[in-house]
Amino acid sequence: MTLKACVESYGHPQTGVVPYVEKIWNSLKYEVRNGEVKETIDATLNVLRAIARKLDGSKTQNLDASLLKNYIDLVFKDCRDDLANPTYTKQAGLLVVSVITATIHGYTLKSPALLDCLRLNFRQPKSPSHTKDLILILNSFLTSRLDLYKNRKQGHPEDEEQLKSEPQTQLESLFHDVYLGIWTTKSSEPGNENTEVLKQVLRGLALLVSQQVVQANGETALLCSRETCSAICTLLTQQLIKGLTLSSNDNAANDASLDEEAQLALRTVSANYTPAYREFSRRAKTEIRKRDWINASEYSSDSLRDILFRLAYVGCSGMPFDIPGGGTPSQPFSPLQHYITFTATLLDLFPLSSPDSPHGESLANSYVIAALHAGLLFFRDAFVDKYQSEALAPYSKSDESWVKEFKSLPDNWIHQLSTGEAVISPVGEDDPEAYRQFLKLSLFLVRHLYRAATTGPSNIWTGRTLSQIANIAALVVRGLDEQLQVSCNLAQEAFSFFSDDNAPIPNKGASHFELLTRGVVEGLWPGAMVELVCNNNLVLAHSTNRLVVRPWRQIRKLHVRCWQKCHVATQRSLCVP
Repeated sequence: MTLKACVESYGHPQTGVVPYVEKIWNSLKYEVRNGEVKETIDATLNVLRAIARKLDGSKTQNLDASLLKNYIDLVFKDCRDDLANPTYTKQAGLLVVSVITATIHGYTLKSPALLDCLRLNFRQPKSPSHTKDLILILNSFLTSRLDLYKNRKQGHPEDEEQLKSEPQTQLESLFHDVYLGIWTTKSSEPGNENTEVLKQVLRGLALLVSQQVVQANGETALLCSRETCSAICTLLTQQLIKGLTLSSNDNAANDASLDEEAQLALRTVSANYTPAYREFSRRAKTEIRKRDWINASEYSSDSLRDILFRLAYVGCSGMPFDIPGGGTPSQPFSPLQHYITFTATLLDLFPLSSPDSPHGESLANSYVIAALHAGLLFFRDAFVDKYQSEALAPYSKSDESWVKEFKSLPDNWIHQLSTGEAVISPVGEDDPEAYRQFLKLSLFLVRHLYRAATTGPSNIWTGRTLSQIANIAALVVRGLDEQLQVSCNLAQEAFSFFSDDNAPIPNKGASHFELLTRGVVEGLWPGAMVELVCNNNLVLAHSTNRLVVRPWRQIRKLHVRCWQKCHVATQRSLCVP
């Protein structure tokens, strides 16, 4: 820590730092090469990075470029041979990557030599652990490049110009030269060591697709071509849908942790290269539809459940980035594009089967609705993580009647949005206005599900699925501001089930209707529930041709999740939370 402070504080690097660089390096490199204490290793790397940054100069202090070059050459010369020695590979990689990627100048100066050295060692690895360490080094290098790219405007004015001249092929070719070859070889060889190597390969693929470049015109774009991104997407998709394409015997050796890593990787890939998620959804839907889900085995049902929730996680647990070259040319960018694709895909899949089995329920249908619920939760949480709840609060307010607006939209509006036949108002990547669009789309989804549940075949909408869409409704309605709940007249819609013409609803059993009613009512704020009170009575449910009115005391159970205590103050007020 003292050395780092001295390096950073001395104002004349030529006299205060340069004469001692070699001595500092020869003294400190063993703290990493032979070190065992993580804190000491990290502190040592901080000193070595500080030297590189000091020798790179600053905006106000220009230094001779040979000072940094000589220092990096010294480090690289000592570490190059150790990269071929499995005993010291990881340590040597830490040292050389830390110094080379400390500055953009150092990165552009020596990264081609480092990548060539790594490629050479990948061709002749000494063991699976040696391969793993080499991939760790390569992944660390790509991670450091991401940081350099994000902070490129904080250093020298010419840093961005140096990145413009960087050859893209040296990085993009890593997919075919390194990652794909290792994946092809190791994926057919079971074993814990190979599994760990494959996990690092998956992380590396995600890092590779995340890389961006500065173009000649100053704009940013993805480093990898659409062909390379598409090939990586195909590899990850095949891994994630493998459970549906293979039998339980063929897939017995599959490691669940590898699927989890592929899921994380595809999430990152889809955020940067947005067509990846559409391809994943298309492939998954195709494989799901090939199967008969009425008499599905336990293995098939579990595989269906896994792939549906992977669709939810990959597409909805984060928002895509607006990167030139990372989207679909025919459609404008939208932060909600994966969410729209996800909901459209699951609505197309439902129902997967009719519950004609002796048990009377279809797990397959239940999994589809449960995955919809999971996707809503993931996407809502993604907004909260990005903007925080306080910042999103104004965007849940409106005096518009969305439900009235929905009447002019086709029932397949979400599907039209996913195919580009319909569009929503464009918003930017960092515009919280997207949250209002999310709420509006989600309320339309609730309306669609409620109308389908009350008018569709009774054998599809069992108690399990009705309970699940009630949970979806509660989640969506709770996210709306009280004023918006009132303008959408959700208190009445809870009992008319979003029926536009108030036509008689087929009698499917009071308990089923109570589930649907409760879903909306549980999410209402007190001010939105005032209209339900009339002479201390509350409309409970539709019957075939009439409304059933029950005393408030009989309906209080509907609010047990929402309100700790309820009190009827007057005929025009309802709840004190």
